[in-house]
Amino acid sequence: MDILHDYMVSEDKYYEALCWASTYNRLDMIKFIYEHKLVEYERYEQAWINACCKGNINIVRFIYKMMINHSLKFRIPWVIVCGEGQLEVAKFLHNEKLVEDYFEYSDNAWRNACYGHFEMVVFLHENRLVGNYAATNDLAWGNACESGDVNIVRYLHENKLVKNYYSYFYTMWKNICINDLAEVCNYLYQNELVKEFTPDGWNAAKRCKSFGIMLVYIKNDESLINLCNEEEKEQLRLIADKNRKKSAKSF
Repeated sequence: MDILHDYMVSEDKYYEALCWASTYNRLDMIKFIYEHKLVEYERYEQAWINACCKGNINIVRFIYKMMINHSLKFRIPWVIVCGEGQLEVAKFLHNEKLVEDYFEYSDNAWRNACYGHFEMVVFLHENRLVGNYAATNDLAWGNACESGDVNIVRYLHENKLVKNYYSYFYTMWKNICINDLAEVCNYLYQNELVKEFTPDGWNAAKRCKSFGIMLVYIKNDESLINLCNEEEKEQLRLIADKNRKKSAKSF
């Protein structure tokens, strides 16, 4: 830490170093700044927020001890922690009872978690930390589907956490088709959750060469195979064969 001490001559520079260290998980630098009292304790709030949002749990624990020792109270970035899927940090904040009002921001936390953070979704639901599922179900369901994480899609559906499957459907469906989220598409198809096999979706899938989506469309309407050229038909055959082998292995 000699370089840090030699070149950082003002508290603002030390503060910048503190914020950088908290973002990039440099607990050694945080400890050095703390032990040498190079930044006022009240100014550690941004470092605390950075560490929480980045999932740097060791720094979170260290700064929390400092907060207790110096009777400090910092903001809790609950929505970002959930939205970034920082499960270890979320559990720590929950266990230490640091979130005073989960439900003030729970709608956003839930919606954000549904975008690809399965373990966070389970944690929030099982600990009853979601305020109003009905208020968030449209975007939460859309986020889950568009994330491509079929585990979240399945979890929301099987636990009856979706009140309205279709309020966000057309935008969601087009994005699923463009991004070739075939596993999600297939789940929706098998569970009769597709409101409409839109021409836009087919055209988007064809344009983007989303062959997994095209296969689901063809399952719904076999005549669509006639709209495919020979190269596309070959790709569809290869993917269908791969899916059959994968399915056979699972039994």
